[in-house]
Amino acid sequence: MRQTREKFMEQPRMQETRRYERFPCAQMVTIRPKGTESTPDDARALVVDVSLGGLKMRTKASLDTTEAYTLTMASGGNPIDFNGSIVHLVPGDESTESSIGFVFRPETHEERVAIANFVHQVFTQAWNAEAA
Repeated sequence: MRQTREKFMEQPRMQETRRYERFPCAQMVTIRPKGTESTPDDARALVVDVSLGGLKMRTKASLDTTEAYTLTMASGGNPIDFNGSIVHLVPGDESTESSIGFVFRPETHEERVAIANFVHQVFTQAWNAEAA
């Protein structure tokens, strides 16, 4: 049985345990199993928020929570790859998208820098939008 919004809102909230602030984002990414080449058939998702630790995305793709993945996003004409894994999955049905928590698992210094630069770009956009 599905809960109503009111019943959900009345439930006690768990304590926030995230280490990093989240920033709203609207960026499309492609998703593929880590170690595979990008193809036109890669799954697609919409990133809805991002932090230095990971991101939240929505997709209709069926993803395996035991797999490692590579997310690719366009950034000024240069694709950026982010390696990581799924740490939270709320499955959707035929008419809704799944909500996925994805943690970054960088393997090199360059990957960590790319994550920091991307999050900084999103933060700057959110800051400027707030100031306007």
